[in-house]
Amino acid sequence: MSTTFVEKVTTIVGSDCEIVPLQMKERKTLAQYINQVMVENGEKSSAVEARSKRVGDPISESSINNLLLEKVKNPGVFTLRALARGLGRPVEEVLAAALAELPKDSAVYKETDFANLWEIYKDAPNSEQRIFKRYLQMLAREMLKR
Repeated sequence: MSTTFVEKVTTIVGSDCEIVPLQMKERKTLAQYINQVMVENGEKSSAVEARSKRVGDPISESSINNLLLEKVKNPGVFTLRALARGLGRPVEEVLAAALAELPKDSAVYKETDFANLWEIYKDAPNSEQRIFKRYLQMLAREMLKR
């Protein structure tokens, strides 16, 4: 049994709406993954491009938009690496989304601290899951400040 949280957030265009994150198993394309991450971060493709340039692995806004529009059927590994850095996500996660694999099925992923945290998170009560999510958001903001 999985729990899905609905969170009220202000969108990029400034109006309130409810965001329901897609579960990994429901995501079918890389475009859906990219869109989900951008919505979660409240960003546009220009912000992803700017972050990728700051970390020294640039991806153009037009490349991001082409991925979102599914015009690119088989992006290269360097494109996916730049995309991951622009999104502020692990390269393995972006590669898994591109390959339509679930990262939790990967042997490498199962050995990470993220896998351990996920196990704790999914078994926690709803109130603790909300607190956990807030800590992750704060951590992500701090890591992306560079």
